[in-house]
Amino acid sequence: MAPIGIAIVGLGQRTFKKALSAINESKHWQLVAATDPLESQRVYLITLYPSVCTFASLQEMLEWNKRDDRDGLRRFEAVYVAVPHHCYADTLPHLLSNGIHVLKEKPAGMNPEELLLYQNLADSNSVFLTTASQRRYGSAMAQMKSWIVHIGLISSVEAKLKLCISNLGEGWRAQSSLAGGGAMADVGWHLLDMIIELANNIGECTPTVDYARLFYVRASHGHDCEDSADIVLGFHHTTNRMTAHLNVSRIGHQATEEVIITGENGVLVFNGSEIFVHFEPGVGKEHLYCKPSDASDYQTDIAMMFAGFHDHVHSVVSGSSPDSHQGYTAYRSQDMVVTRTLQAVYQHANKQEPSNQPVIQSTSTDMQPLTMEWPIIDNALEKMVSDQLHKDISNYGNGGVFHEFETEFKGYLAGASSYTLLHNSGTNALHALYFAAGFMPGDEVIFPVFTFHATCSPAMHFGIKPVFCDATENGTISASAIASAITTKTKAVVVTHMWGTPCDMAAIRSVLMKWPGILLLEDCSHAHGAKYKGQHVDTFGDGAAWSLQGQKIVTGGEGGITLTKHADFHYRMLIFGHYNKRCKLEIPADHHLRQFAWTGAGLKNRAHPLAIAIALN
Repeated sequence: MAPIGIAIVGLGQRTFKKALSAINESKHWQLVAATDPLESQRVYLITLYPSVCTFASLQEMLEWNKRDDRDGLRRFEAVYVAVPHHCYADTLPHLLSNGIHVLKEKPAGMNPEELLLYQNLADSNSVFLTTASQRRYGSAMAQMKSWIVHIGLISSVEAKLKLCISNLGEGWRAQSSLAGGGAMADVGWHLLDMIIELANNIGECTPTVDYARLFYVRASHGHDCEDSADIVLGFHHTTNRMTAHLNVSRIGHQATEEVIITGENGVLVFNGSEIFVHFEPGVGKEHLYCKPSDASDYQTDIAMMFAGFHDHVHSVVSGSSPDSHQGYTAYRSQDMVVTRTLQAVYQHANKQEPSNQPVIQSTSTDMQPLTMEWPIIDNALEKMVSDQLHKDISNYGNGGVFHEFETEFKGYLAGASSYTLLHNSGTNALHALYFAAGFMPGDEVIFPVFTFHATCSPAMHFGIKPVFCDATENGTISASAIASAITTKTKAVVVTHMWGTPCDMAAIRSVLMKWPGILLLEDCSHAHGAKYKGQHVDTFGDGAAWSLQGQKIVTGGEGGITLTKHADFHYRMLIFGHYNKRCKLEIPADHHLRQFAWTGAGLKNRAHPLAIAIALN
């Protein structure tokens, strides 16, 4: 089969980084022409591919491509388009009306109306119009679609995609009028495309936008469009409602791609290079794992994308009607769903920000103070506090709002078999946890050097010797530093999931496997709900503590909570600061600690019911 001629419109970085090698390494395509208004770009292309004809304008290239009267063939039948988004209107109609098949960079269109116009024009000229969303074609997506059915009814999706753009004010993407938006129109389009395709794979429908917030964190760079966005989508199916939380950014400290899908039978995780499924205990299935060869290699996905585009074009050129038309039709519809969803995101965000001002904005290169309101005090919160005032404002036991919060908290994080206990601060929660761990004078306890002082200071009351370990580049404690710090006197390792970033728990547990007597304790004060490879961070060790202080993700103004899988840990924490009634309610009558229930250790760590009512809300 002879290769099909293809041309390129737009010789920017995407073309040189993505498309050229995929085209020229394929036996199915022959690059014959390219157009770009910049002479320097055309000259550079010729130095790489001397046989390619270059043109300053699209019209010149189309004239050159007119059918040869002798054999009825054109020099190229397809075009890869990589131009700024605002140039679509001056490019796509000319190509489609000339009967040229088009593979174009995302987004599919600046808005649904524009996309529909192009799709109708493609249909009327019997050509294909395809969006270059390479993840659609790779083995990583195929594997996720294959495994997603194993995790049962899906309740939630968490997805993030972050780039590291050093200068946001550079190039046409810095202007919303030229790019059609900022981070959402760029990074967000890919993430929306992935999530919507996975949702459609299990029979979901077009999503609703439940929440959308756009952020202008680095406005001093000179761009007028959002550099980050936080989105919540709702997928309403006949038997289920699935919620998807998307976080996109062009200012990440490191490039990140992650999708976590939670179902009734387990969790499917894609971290940009690996895919695995963790099944719930009792499901009776072995965990699944694979590392697709192309998962972290976009170039392989791009090659597969061009191969799929070739199949569509060849079917028309050869006069056949292969099954690939079904795939094209599905992606054609998906392009429209993604475009409509993207438009709805911007509309929803603009309604929330009627002044059209940035949510977070810096007006100079100097650091500006960041102000925010948290928790959000609304009618629902005020009613919950008012209702609690009329129930009780002091709780000696484990009922009422304490029972509600502790039950919901452990159910979300670790399951009903674990033990949770509220405290009046995160510092006291850690203090109780260290008492439960049995810290004694002379014990060595390993702490991260980068953490809040209260991670360590409560432990000093027990006469321990703190041993500080350095942090990795992301601010969490280094597993290799832990390994170097361990001695025969080491009692415990305390890790802090700093700013909500999980520590490398696999590496840390690997170190501690060689020392089975050393306890692993987690300071989760910043990390409510954070996960490491699909598993909540608090479930890796012997016990964990959280703060419920005013600026935390879950806040009661003040408060703290501990969680452990060990009954004795829980009983010792009760003795430490919850004497009398609650000790008698929970410590078994035949347990050796029951004799201390009346006075405990002499301290009172009980939380305030009003604070817990706020946290529960």
